Order: sequence, then C-alpha cells, then structure tokens
Amino acid sequence: MKKITKFVALILVVVMLFALAGCYFKSPSADSFTASLTEVLEAPAADIRNVTYPSKMSPIPGCKRIITYYGGGVSSTYYEFSDPKIAMEYFERYHESFEDIVEASNFSGQYKKSISGSRGYVYFDGQIFAGAASYSMFGVGNVYGGAYYEGNAVVVIMTNNGGEARTNTRNVLKDMGYPYIK
Repeated sequence: MKKITKFVALILVVVMLFALAGCYFKSPSADSFTASLTEVLEAPAADIRNVTYPSKMSPIPGCKRIITYYGGGVSSTYYEFSDPKIAMEYFERYHESFEDIVEASNFSGQYKKSISGSRGYVYFDGQIFAGAASYSMFGVGNVYGGAYYEGNAVVVIMTNNGGEARTNTRNVLKDMGYPYIK
C-alpha cells in the first residue's frame, strides 16, 4: 500500500509541475522587450518608439512608459505602470474585452486566458467577427498573439495578418518566453 501511495503522490507532483509550467512566463521588462524586437524582427532602434511620461502627462492614467513598434506585420506594445495594481486594472480591460467577444460568439478559434494575483494572459489564434468591432481591443478579422501582464507591466503582441506576420509574432512571443498557440 505504501508503494501505491508514493506512486500516486509522485504522479500528482509531476502533474502539478506540468500545470504550473503552462502558467509561467518571463517577467516583462523594457530592455527584454526592446531586445526581442531588435533581434527577432530586426527592428531598427530608430523605429521603436520609447516614451517616458511625467506623472500627469501620460495618455493612460498611471502609465509611465510606453514602447511601441509596428513592423513585419506585428503590432507590439509594452506598457510600464507606476503601480502593479494599475497595471492589473489595465490588463483586465484586455481580459474582459476578450471574454465579452467570446461570450457574444464573436470569436472562432483557439485561446487560453488566465488572471490571478500579479500575472495574467490571454492569447489566441482565430477570427474576431465584425460584430465585435465596437468593443474589441484586438481589432477584427484574423488575430494571432496575446496580451500578458506581470507586476507593473502589460505587453500586447499580435497580428491581424497571416503568413510571415504570424510567424514573426510567434517568434517574438517565443523569444520573450510568453505562451502562445502553436
């Protein structure tokens, strides 16, 4: 009986490790974000817009830095907030927008989403239908990529194109250590 109990305990530990591995991704940083864009997409530094805002000048309340780049068909944005709570609230807008799209049957495809404590993600591969145009933070049509949150940062990397743009998006997500639909 002891051997069976130990075996079952070992199986449960292995299962938990695999479950936790799916929830883990690297903490986003401005440097790692910029490095992925320059290395994977070969983005010229001059084309990566990196703006730091004084406390009351940000277009997004509580956001102190926004880094954006559009190239290779990939839209990439890094938001750095002054407080992790504000970052979580901003990410929740993406999370809730995607939930609304799915609940309204305006999405067809694969997706995974989670939000807990100081991290969260929603990543997808599919199509958002035109009925979601008025409230989608992801656009409409074919979509591939995701939104990720940890600590005081939110990162959104996606494309509305297929082919090379999809491959580029997948490669950036992979390089940054984020989960994605394969």
